[in-house]
Amino acid sequence: MDYTQDHVNALASYLKEHHVDVMINQWGNQRLCYAAKLISGTKLIACWHNCFPQEQRPVTLKQKLYKAVAGSKRYRDWRTAIQLRMHMEHYETSDLYVFLSPAYEQEFLRQAGEQVCADRVTSVPNPLTYQQSYDINHYAEKKKEALFVGRMIEPHKRLSYIINIWKLIETDERLNDWHLKIVGDGPAMPATRQLCKDLRLQRVAFEGFKVPRPYYNEASIFLMTSAFEGFPMTLVESLQNAVPPVVMDSFQALHDIIVNGSNGVIVQDDDILHSLKKLALTMYSP
Repeated sequence: MDYTQDHVNALASYLKEHHVDVMINQWGNQRLCYAAKLISGTKLIACWHNCFPQEQRPVTLKQKLYKAVAGSKRYRDWRTAIQLRMHMEHYETSDLYVFLSPAYEQEFLRQAGEQVCADRVTSVPNPLTYQQSYDINHYAEKKKEALFVGRMIEPHKRLSYIINIWKLIETDERLNDWHLKIVGDGPAMPATRQLCKDLRLQRVAFEGFKVPRPYYNEASIFLMTSAFEGFPMTLVESLQNAVPPVVMDSFQALHDIIVNGSNGVIVQDDDILHSLKKLALTMYSP
């Protein structure tokens, strides 16, 4: 987002007028915040609400060509170096730089090396917003439903993975009483609906953008196949509401949340058949 000196002056004036000691930038315009900090003298904390490093898969034509010519390792190193420069700018213009997980914090410190001071980097996970947890005494009342909650966007959330896994679930007669509910909306909605139609799925319901709490209360399994995440709220919400998750191992903070085989199931990233086997075993269990 572009800004002008008038924006800087307005923010700095607000900070001074209201005697703000610390400004927390929750993923806003860091350069604007830094410019206002220099005028006002306010301390600045910057928060990074994603993983580090981020998803490396090529999206643009330039990225695809670079990977094809240079190879996967050089492409990954190139993308990581670009990200590191951006993170270094955020670090250098902040009094404290905050990640979502100790894993991301440590990876940043490792890659940045002597350029950074560990005392100016930390991590704070996302907080739960629901005040109450599901009463486990009512767990037997839950339905045979698998649940996805989130923004429908490809290739980030990889709804296509869930749909292809569910196609195989619907071919297993032992699982005929299981249904899939998709709560959320987004640009991938039309394509996901069409994929369900092409695969002739019968037990998938698109609920649209809704308050998810009632769906957590009814579901027995939560599904996450994202290509990457920071510290996903839907994952911790599923646990708070007694919906054990089956999650692809695609982001480091996952291991802050899930103990495999204890409070959820971690499956191999990008492996639909492995995910299917683990999901089916979970469904077969009484």
